[in-house]
Amino acid sequence: HKLRQALRSRAIKLWEPPYTSPDSGSALDAASMQSLAESLSQNLRLCPSACAAALENLRQQTLDNAESLAHFRATQEATLKVRLPRGQNPQLLRIRCSLQSTGYQFKSLIVARAPQLSMAGVSLICNGRVLEDALSLGNQGVQHNNSLMLLVRATTDDVQNLRASADDADALREAETEAGLLAGEEDDGLGSAGGGSAALHVTNQRGEKINLPREHRKALYYAMILGEKGKAALRSNQHGRALVLLLAADEAFNRVDRSLLDRVDNHALLQLDTVWCYLCLGRLDELGDAWDRLGLAERALVKAYGEQLERVEAVKGTSAGGERIHLLRLHLLKAMCCFYSNRLEEAATEARLASAELDKLAVDDAGLSSLMGMGFSLLESRLALRHCANDTQAAINWIVARRERQRTQAAERKLQRRLGYLDDGETRVSAASCLRLTEMGYLESHAHEALVLTRNSIDAALTLLQDDQDRLQTLADQRYNSRLQLVLDTATSSGIASADAQRLSSKLYRLIGAKLEALSRRQQRDPTGNHSLKAQQLLIGCIDELLEDEQQQKQTSEASDASPSSAAASSSVPSSLASWTTTDSDEGEAATALAAKIRRVEQEKEAAEAASPDAAALREASQRQRKALDKLRDEVGDQDEEAYLDSDLQEERRQLDRLLAMLDN
Repeated sequence: HKLRQALRSRAIKLWEPPYTSPDSGSALDAASMQSLAESLSQNLRLCPSACAAALENLRQQTLDNAESLAHFRATQEATLKVRLPRGQNPQLLRIRCSLQSTGYQFKSLIVARAPQLSMAGVSLICNGRVLEDALSLGNQGVQHNNSLMLLVRATTDDVQNLRASADDADALREAETEAGLLAGEEDDGLGSAGGGSAALHVTNQRGEKINLPREHRKALYYAMILGEKGKAALRSNQHGRALVLLLAADEAFNRVDRSLLDRVDNHALLQLDTVWCYLCLGRLDELGDAWDRLGLAERALVKAYGEQLERVEAVKGTSAGGERIHLLRLHLLKAMCCFYSNRLEEAATEARLASAELDKLAVDDAGLSSLMGMGFSLLESRLALRHCANDTQAAINWIVARRERQRTQAAERKLQRRLGYLDDGETRVSAASCLRLTEMGYLESHAHEALVLTRNSIDAALTLLQDDQDRLQTLADQRYNSRLQLVLDTATSSGIASADAQRLSSKLYRLIGAKLEALSRRQQRDPTGNHSLKAQQLLIGCIDELLEDEQQQKQTSEASDASPSSAAASSSVPSSLASWTTTDSDEGEAATALAAKIRRVEQEKEAAEAASPDAAALREASQRQRKALDKLRDEVGDQDEEAYLDSDLQEERRQLDRLLAMLDN
């Protein structure tokens, strides 16, 4: 960058005499080139020999670009530069091909030139986009003389790593499938199919759920799943894999309504992670894309947080300690990009801003040890000290208030599942208002009916609770009987054994009674909808989970008392046999009785599914949803809701110190 700017300022053209022969293109006057190198090295404080080598490299690049442009105009064969990761040989490939070639065909040309690579073990990135194998290069925005980034996940002799990483395309397709399954779980805002807490949802900065239009939900879930997987790879220092996932997540975010993204900071933070990957991989040729992403991130963070983080403080009611981490990273990344773009004054300014943010985020070691000694976790101790400017007593109060707030939010979410909707079937009964009324000593069922009658007016509900409790009790009894009957009717239509439905009816009532009630009302208003099918899927998922839990509890209990042989036999008993145990000591008779019982249960199951053909398909769909959620949890891990705000900042400090040292030099 320094040499290019110096050459432009002096209007020096290395491809013309006296530096280059107009006929042969070779160096014309070695003395002139040496003199230029010595002059520039003194002004720029560079090594003369290194400066001379760099000038010759720039001269040759210019000639190559001119020749490839002439070739492209004559044959329509583009020249594309492919930069391989550090440690690969060769470091740079110049490959000619038609822009109508597919991504797969272009990969084959690369592997032919670098046989140590594997077709399934590489990904190509151009202009911030992961190239797809099936599409042509031109349709993916590739142009003549573009530089492409090659990410190597495995080589031909790295079979174990190749199998472990698999193909990124498979990973992206898998994430899209998971997104579709998980998006279906919250269809119409009814929560998860299994009746537990919602599997995946978006919240604002208050922790409140954002209800999304159906057409945006899958795209947003796909983006968030890929983003979480990308961050998991980033935490493991798999920068190449992380970059592929983050770029795919960015494309998915771009399919979501912009007004929705302005309400959360996910997309902005994704840009910071992407630029971090660029720099960790040493991809300085992506600086242009990095600048675009940093600009987008800065604008989005200002919208989400406010110019001085005032919006965060207003929303959360506390100082914005944790969110400063993102401002630190933003300034640090801008400083690094400025430095590599030879904008040294701007780099120094951004580095000072990053240093100031780092000082504000510094945590007192004594205070941290004190809080952890009181039994608080590392995460909440560090967050608290940052929020409270290292005031230990204030940090204790902050942690206590945070835990109380989390308990209240969890109680509201749990209560919301029981309360359901007002009579319009669309507006939720206010869980916060119901909690306030129950804290005053009123029954939950009475408070529920009062809020329904008054459409969530807590003052009017309080008057009803004081003056007309008999009426509220009557309404509560009617709602209980109605929901319980809905549970049993839906179980019958779903092919669920009546004994299981009766035995689990109280649990089913608490978990999904409100959801079944809402679906029933929607079915009455819209008979052409598939609300009854959703109700069946909801109940099947819930009852399967309850039966699995029962079976696991029974196996655990029996394993503690039974002999090894009997424990092994009981472990294979299906959940529908959970209440059956043999009292016969004769193993042959016990085995015969068990086989007969299994045959009867299988016959009952086949008869129920024959009466309700959709039951098997619904059960399979519910199981796929649960498996997708479990797989996602295994891959990205269950984290505290504010874990993304926590960091020891050691890597950021190391990079900032390194940058400051380079600026000093």
